[in-house]
Amino acid sequence: MVEKKSSPPPLTARGSNASSFGGSGTSARMPGKIPEESEVLIAFEEVLKKMDLPPDKMRVLLCCSQI
Repeated sequence: MVEKKSSPPPLTARGSNASSFGGSGTSARMPGKIPEESEVLIAFEEVLKKMDLPPDKMRVLLCCSQI
């Protein structure tokens, strides 16, 4: 007979791990200032170049990212 394993409930910032985030509601992975939109777009373009996508797919993603 196979046992069914139930998955644990998802953790939230207010859940059991709230103390690891300081309970402030902000992510511990985002210290400092929030980057400007232009900085994010430049980083996005760099990631797209590394993905080695066909030109038509790259154009679609670049076009959609600047809406």
